[in-house]
Amino acid sequence: MFYALCTFIVLVFGFSAAEEVPLPPITLCKRNSVNFDDCLKTAIEEAWPQFIKGLPEFDFPPLEPINYESGTAIYEGGVIHAVVNVTNFIGEGLPQTHFLAVKSHFSDQIFHLEIDTQIPKITGSGDIVGRGNVAGFPINGKGPFNLSMEDLETKWIIKGPVANDIWTVEDFYAAPSIKKMILP
Repeated sequence: MFYALCTFIVLVFGFSAAEEVPLPPITLCKRNSVNFDDCLKTAIEEAWPQFIKGLPEFDFPPLEPINYESGTAIYEGGVIHAVVNVTNFIGEGLPQTHFLAVKSHFSDQIFHLEIDTQIPKITGSGDIVGRGNVAGFPINGKGPFNLSMEDLETKWIIKGPVANDIWTVEDFYAAPSIKKMILP
């Protein structure tokens, strides 16, 4: 899922920087403009429905439903430490993503982009293997899962070098805050 989101951001930024758009017209942003961040937010909002449907000309799959083959998440928070491996995840809800704010920074040939998002609800299922500890007590588990998350707010932090008008994303970090989660 993170790969798909990174690709989405790279394509939107690349279209804005290059001012060549092989897709239906989207808002183009000039990096040195006073309202560059607002323009990027508008461009992302306009392009999002196209990415939800998928872009076969770029070998970009649809994001609804999102199919995530496998990945690992590490959680370190106070007394909780966990490593979770998820496979065969299928989720729904990304079309309802709201882009709250976009903030960019360009320094020493590194482009840094922060995108604040809100998603009303994501549902999904897959397989999980988890291990860790809570206040020193070990936790382990594996098996299929169903999940419903509501009112997610996430800051995506994406950065990497720019050379020849091409942004190479080297880091993607998402810090989600979930108001309600149900594991039926």
